[in-house]
Amino acid sequence: MNADCAEKTVPTHLATPKYRGSRSVRGRLRLTIAVADFFIWVCQVWSHFGPTRRRAEGGLRLRTQEIVKKTRRLKRRPRLFIAPSLNLAISRAPSSRGSSCCKISKSKMPVNITFRTQLVGSVTEFCSECGLGLFTKALNLVELIVALARYKEEGVRLNPQVYISNDIRSLTAMLPDGERLRVGATTPDAKGIKESLKKTAPLATDGWCVYLEDGEQLEYGVFRGSGNPLAVAMDEVLLVSVAPLTVVKVFSIADECVEVRSSNGNYHHVFLDHRRDDTPPPLQYLDSLVESITKRCSEDLREALGSFLKKVLFTAMRESHGCIVAVTNMRRPPAFIGNDGTILESPIDFAKLVNQLKRGAGDPTTLTNKGSLLKGMLNSDGIIVFDDRGRLLGYNCFVKVKHDAEVIGGARRRAFAALRAKIGNGLSAAFMQSQDGWTEFEGANNDN
Repeated sequence: MNADCAEKTVPTHLATPKYRGSRSVRGRLRLTIAVADFFIWVCQVWSHFGPTRRRAEGGLRLRTQEIVKKTRRLKRRPRLFIAPSLNLAISRAPSSRGSSCCKISKSKMPVNITFRTQLVGSVTEFCSECGLGLFTKALNLVELIVALARYKEEGVRLNPQVYISNDIRSLTAMLPDGERLRVGATTPDAKGIKESLKKTAPLATDGWCVYLEDGEQLEYGVFRGSGNPLAVAMDEVLLVSVAPLTVVKVFSIADECVEVRSSNGNYHHVFLDHRRDDTPPPLQYLDSLVESITKRCSEDLREALGSFLKKVLFTAMRESHGCIVAVTNMRRPPAFIGNDGTILESPIDFAKLVNQLKRGAGDPTTLTNKGSLLKGMLNSDGIIVFDDRGRLLGYNCFVKVKHDAEVIGGARRRAFAALRAKIGNGLSAAFMQSQDGWTEFEGANNDN
């Protein structure tokens, strides 16, 4: 085939050349081209919306070939006609031997841009050092990260904490009063990971977590630690280097942000959006908030109370739509937020409840139930008010805001700006979590 057979591109208005034949021949030719273009358009619509796309596409190819053959029978055959509805060009040019050659070509396809390759490369070193066979292929970890970033079942957002280990029995044995429920087993690949999440993620609530046991088969299920509200946090027990046990935790800590942590000390925050590489983690100010709430508690209670509040607040904030927490150094909420809100007649004294439980005089259920009330308050509108002695004073409180042009954002951000202005004048700290999970903090010592 010589260069004359190459595909030619001509303007649409020149697609049908002039002919020397009779008008009847030209009319028949134009009619044939119009019918062909219309039939191609019908096949395109049917291939996209009909139940038998393959059959339609096959019919399109066969019909196009028939049309080309019919045009050959005409005395004056077209050199080129264009079907603009499909961006297809059917070209014909005589070959060196005088025969004809027909060619159907599609317009250039767009080039997709994806972060997949970069993400695989970024976690490769983590996968090689974690010591789990499941992550020998870094793509398996990538599939898990992407799945957890915005995991939903039946339209409901879920935030399961996933632990991957090479020995789940040893892992649960490390937890006081640990429990485990095996759900099933599958293949140790990306498809198996998706299957295991589908069956276990809805179960991972109220302290239950998902486990995946690495082996020839990928065993999956759920487990939990002690139900005692003062028990040591699971991560402080599991994410430590205990040879030969290997543990990796993958967990979504905010929208489009997944934390990947290994028992060997390696960890990453994977951002799946436009944020910069040096962006701090979403809940970086949670520790500062807890320290402000427990600032004036006794030394022997501060650690236990702080651990309890951190667990409750962490869980509640992952399930809420955003919140604002104010901490005051006064016995009652200051008037600028206390006059418009729900102030508890008897504040919930978490420090007192923790002290009773430590001495064996309290019921763990009482402290757990009060923690559930705190979760519910975080899901309501307005500001939650603590004092710096570990007492919950009120919720659903509001503050008057100024429409400052320098504040960019909605009502929550404007309210937080108003609270920041009151630090040192009735408030000792202010904390805000946005709807997507990211936080801001302002303290009396400007430790923001």
